[in-house]
Amino acid sequence: MWSFISLDNEYLTSKLLLQVLSGGRPPQYGLSRYTVGEIEKIISHLDEEYGDTFELCDQGFAKFIRAPFGSGKTHFAYQFRETFMKRGSGCASSYIELTHNQTGLDDLASIVKEVIKNLEFPKSDEEIIEILSKPSMAKKQKGLRGALEMWLRKKENELCEDPLDREPFIHFVTGLKKEIRSGPIGSGGTFARAFEKLIDGIVYENSPEIADMNEYFLGTLSNEKIKKYQFKKLDKSNSVDSLNELVRILKILGFIGLILIFDESEFQLISKSMSKRRNTLEQLRQIIDQIHGQDMPSVILIFTILDLEQIQGIHGALTSRVKTEFSLENTTGMIIDLEQSDQKDEFLEQELKNLSIKIMKIFEKGRKIEFDQTVVKNNIMNISKIGVKYRRGDLSSKRSFITFLIKIFEKIRINPDKQFSESEIEQILIGSSDASENNDDNEENYFVNDDSK
Repeated sequence: MWSFISLDNEYLTSKLLLQVLSGGRPPQYGLSRYTVGEIEKIISHLDEEYGDTFELCDQGFAKFIRAPFGSGKTHFAYQFRETFMKRGSGCASSYIELTHNQTGLDDLASIVKEVIKNLEFPKSDEEIIEILSKPSMAKKQKGLRGALEMWLRKKENELCEDPLDREPFIHFVTGLKKEIRSGPIGSGGTFARAFEKLIDGIVYENSPEIADMNEYFLGTLSNEKIKKYQFKKLDKSNSVDSLNELVRILKILGFIGLILIFDESEFQLISKSMSKRRNTLEQLRQIIDQIHGQDMPSVILIFTILDLEQIQGIHGALTSRVKTEFSLENTTGMIIDLEQSDQKDEFLEQELKNLSIKIMKIFEKGRKIEFDQTVVKNNIMNISKIGVKYRRGDLSSKRSFITFLIKIFEKIRINPDKQFSESEIEQILIGSSDASENNDDNEENYFVNDDSK
């Protein structure tokens, strides 16, 4: 039998995590709670191989993440970001979902604008917990304007013991702007001046100036106002410099660099015209070349794809750059294949068992219960065996397996002494797979990372 346990700080995050996972979507944060298998190993090795040189030597890198539908590309991207965002003093990130109805990222300027639009600064566990009860707060902290506003507010709280005396904060801001203005990249240029004006607008609560600077960075500021501020329009002629300038300023703010994630939706490149696909890939190739040539320091680029065939035949130059396969023996390889087709059944069964145990722990916290461990572990053994069978067949989505786990744990909660037969488990698994494939929206959900077991 199970019994109720007392409410703790993990209840809310676990409960919301269950709600998101039940819909077949990975959350943006908190994935380490249930990450197992190859993803866990690969991220650990990437951190070991690149983490120190990225943090201490400004050395960036690029990787292509390849896996079929529902096999963990977005999960990997989120978990990788969370791992590297917590290194050192923290790392900024920009997650860009490439969707079939997107207007297109056909030039570098449009990519830079998307990076700015989706920019996020690292969040502490306490901050994430705070915004869980108010989802609108999460969106307000996304994008350069929102992220910078929250960062400046935190700095003011840290520096000013007396809320009526802003002098220490104003002194800090003055020094910050001076450092931004004196940088080697585009010294005195539009990007740095616009950033300074955005800081001033936030600090002195100048709403019109905040709005104008935000529009400039998003590429929507009118030509009349661009002329008024004596700015140069953000376009393809200055987009690389602008991205480098953004990274330079992020490092002045105290971050170790920038993670760029281009997460391809399952149908995006297929639906784009050949010319648009080629243009999008060309822009990514230029960024990769800049990173590998060390002309764009402190930048990591992660690009998730369904299959390398989507690139082959469309862009020969990019294809030649992604020939090398990543492995634990060759961690410098550019292609990371998340789907291990030659994985032996006993290893896959153990992986599914580990995943089941982690989801069970989330379920117990989110439902405020404790399972009878003997009953639930016997059920998990059968779940893992059936899972191996279906992971080899058409129902190979890891998402569907997770939604299945939540459903069966709900059934165990209602019937805490029941030992489910293999046929009952199969029926639940099939139903969960059908449901999860109809729920493929990547909604924004924020969960605190918990490394406790």
